[in-house]
Amino acid sequence: MIFFKKNKNNKNLKKKYKPINLNLFTINFTKTAISSILHRISGVSVFLSFGFFLWILDLSLSSEKEFNYIHQLIFTTILIKIILWIITTVFFYHIIFGLRHILIDFNFSSEDLKTANKTANISFFIVIVISIILGIYLW
Repeated sequence: MIFFKKNKNNKNLKKKYKPINLNLFTINFTKTAISSILHRISGVSVFLSFGFFLWILDLSLSSEKEFNYIHQLIFTTILIKIILWIITTVFFYHIIFGLRHILIDFNFSSEDLKTANKTANISFFIVIVISIILGIYLW
């Protein structure tokens, strides 16, 4: 695709060829880019799952019978445990990486690529540890 631009004399001038790459699988993302994209996705997931948690809270606070039912449902049903583990892991991911972004915004961490990769690795490690602890607690 070649773009043309007119000069003062109304003559067409050739511009440089600008390739457009729409295949995201050919782009090599850095860890910081992946963590940023996942942070946005986790934010949407937390927002969408907020209604689920409010519904569980409403049921558990309505009566003792409903509380016992919810408690039994969470701690005996494997599918509910997995869903709860995924949602809480995503929630903690969003919190940890949100704190990372806040620390970078307030200049507690430099913005060069080396430091950004270190903080992303540390944040990923913290999220993995929290996820394992949540898994142990739920099972």
